Amino acid sequence: MINYTQNKSARIKFPFIAIIAFVISIYFFKAPIDTDLGWHLRYGNYFLENGKILRENSLTYFMTNYKWANSYALYQIITAFLFKTGGLFLLTLSFSLVMILSFVIFNLSYPKNLKINFLLFTTLLLISHNTFDLGYRAQIFSFLFVIIINFLIKRSKEKENIVYLSVIPFIFALWSNIHGAFPFGFIIAIYHLYDIILKKKNKQAIILATIMAISFFATLINPLGFEIYKEIARHFQNPLQKIIAEWTPPSLLIKLIIITSTAIIFTSSVRENKKSIFRSALLAILALSSLSSKRNVPFWAIFAVIEILENQKERTIKHETKKITQKIAFGTIILLLFLSVKNLPKNFYLIYDYKYYCNYGLLPYPCKAVEFIKRNKIKGENVFSSYEWGGFLEWKLPEYKFFVDGRMPAWDTPEKKSPYLIYLEIIQAQDGWEEKLNQYKKDWLLIPSNTFLDIHLVKNKNSNWKEIYRDEISSIFVKNDIIEKVPE
Repeated sequence: MINYTQNKSARIKFPFIAIIAFVISIYFFKAPIDTDLGWHLRYGNYFLENGKILRENSLTYFMTNYKWANSYALYQIITAFLFKTGGLFLLTLSFSLVMILSFVIFNLSYPKNLKINFLLFTTLLLISHNTFDLGYRAQIFSFLFVIIINFLIKRSKEKENIVYLSVIPFIFALWSNIHGAFPFGFIIAIYHLYDIILKKKNKQAIILATIMAISFFATLINPLGFEIYKEIARHFQNPLQKIIAEWTPPSLLIKLIIITSTAIIFTSSVRENKKSIFRSALLAILALSSLSSKRNVPFWAIFAVIEILENQKERTIKHETKKITQKIAFGTIILLLFLSVKNLPKNFYLIYDYKYYCNYGLLPYPCKAVEFIKRNKIKGENVFSSYEWGGFLEWKLPEYKFFVDGRMPAWDTPEKKSPYLIYLEIIQAQDGWEEKLNQYKKDWLLIPSNTFLDIHLVKNKNSNWKEIYRDEISSIFVKNDIIEKVPE
């Protein structure tokens, strides 16, 4: 009778899992529009062409001697290979597959709550839309690895089998070469370690603590060793939370969701078990980090969901069998299908129509100016341009060097300023902007139209700069003493 019931349950669950996987696959079929994609491809292509990691800063003419602790090396190699093999389509498909895998492993961690798992998973993804709406990027692998680490530790606790734990150091070795968010993996381990200690399973606790110590050393298996920890620290210390888009706080709505959810989860968890206050405190700390920076929201969200499922096991199982849960789950599926079908045409245009990608990606790119530059081979390789265009231009015009890109906001400069702030002083035509341009030895300018610098140069006809190109997105200026052949 028990086997019959279990088999019937499995038969019911399988089609629903298949439906969920299909919905997730098309909902996350999102073209990669992250502005950093270009410089990741440059790094990955360098390895594919030369068989070694690019260590020098050969992409910008500013801070050329800076030794960057690149925690993306393996991600960049994988990304360049995927792009060479299948272009933007394969990167888009890869994003979709990573999200399916994330749900499958998440559901395996809590196999009795399929519909609840789907609703919680969907909720945390929608809350974290600022990260996932950009498509394929390194952050999605950190999201996946947090889920995998949670699954392995949880399964090891349940089965009392250390084989699951033995995989964890290899995960961390990969993770530290894909994305710098691997410290969140240690937080999830501490979360479970506390639970094991409370249950007085000393042997399990010692084994997990040992595995995590080994995992720490595994993270040092990267091109620059301990330097990646210094780079992470620089990002936390850098005062750019109000300037860099991804580092800014989330919207007021998301803030309210974070505060309200954390308060409810904290209160209910402590009420259920006063000894769970440490785990709830970890969640509160992650909530504070999410309130200060939207890039941390996905990690707060996954921890919040784990805390709900760990501390409300009986309630979630009870709600799983209710008809209202099934209705909400199917309603969510219909909603995601509607949103997917609505967005699919745009994503296919982004993948296959270069002009559409240039105009309707995350931001407009100077694609017409790029073609003009290729045709006319403008002299001088040092180009002052937009921070947001840095990755794109490094990808499309590899023969030139640019001023700044998405790698650089937390880099240390002799001026004790972020490179991004120095860029802003120039592009906003603040006092001393031209002296700074001369100091950093630029050759010519490719800047967004109607920026303060562009307006200043247009108004001051007697300046040292001559406009040789303009369209609705960008303009090009060269020094008056440089003769350029400009097409009529």
